[in-house]
Amino acid sequence: MEISRAPDLQLEEDPAFQRRSWRVERIGTWAFVAILAAAAAGLLGSGPLSHGTATVPGTLRVEFQRFAQYQSPDTLLIHVEPGVAPGRELRLWFDRRYLEGARLETMVPPPVRVETAADRLTFVFALTEPGVPFTASVGLQPQRVGLIHARLGLEPADGGSRLAFRQVVYP
Repeated sequence: MEISRAPDLQLEEDPAFQRRSWRVERIGTWAFVAILAAAAAGLLGSGPLSHGTATVPGTLRVEFQRFAQYQSPDTLLIHVEPGVAPGRELRLWFDRRYLEGARLETMVPPPVRVETAADRLTFVFALTEPGVPFTASVGLQPQRVGLIHARLGLEPADGGSRLAFRQVVYP
């Protein structure tokens, strides 16, 4: 039995095009790996990069999401150490510019009243047990895309404790 041979194929080679093609392929692979790593770390959702904490030691602590999505629910947890607020009221203020960039949806526990000033809103909470830690959960919806600067604090007459943090809001 005789095997017939196919005629030799003549293919044109372009080594420069092949090198460019391989380079683009490698760049695409590394870009994909970088996006996956950022997503797993919390850049686009929950993960170690997404959780932030701002603290005034011994007084006030806020837990927040560093990366929030535009018009999606977001939560701030505000912790106040025991004995910080003298008396039966706790006065917690938010920078007005921060609240203009986010819609306030819920606050647990609810404040007994809200006081307004030129640069801030002060939420007044009744303390049922003054010697225990106080925690408030604030539900927000970011209404602006970009970098948002937040400031909040406790409001005694002397200026009180205050802290600042930033959130990135993506579409």
